[in-house]
Amino acid sequence: MVILADISRILSSSVFRNEAGKILQDEFVSLLKSAAEDKNEFIKNSANIIAQALLYKAQGHLNEKDVMTILRKQKKIAQIEANNAELAVMSRIQKITYRLLDISIDFLVKAL
Repeated sequence: MVILADISRILSSSVFRNEAGKILQDEFVSLLKSAAEDKNEFIKNSANIIAQALLYKAQGHLNEKDVMTILRKQKKIAQIEANNAELAVMSRIQKITYRLLDISIDFLVKAL
């Protein structure tokens, strides 16, 4: 997946020099990979939206406010999707998509 490689490259740049940043980077990349390989289209699409928003921020195409708006909107959509999903899918949405969004919103957008 091209986006996964791009995100990995960006995150391994100077943004993440300390150990906490490295742990968060590893978790994010692992979750992004899991989402990209998930059989649920919503989870795959969410991963793509998150990755694209972060890439656009890193490349200077979007500012922090725009990216935060996109990610917060996606989190609301994920919450609705999880509420309407079967238990197994709901669990994966919460475990993968929510966590990707939380890491992105709470840390990555500001760090890029």
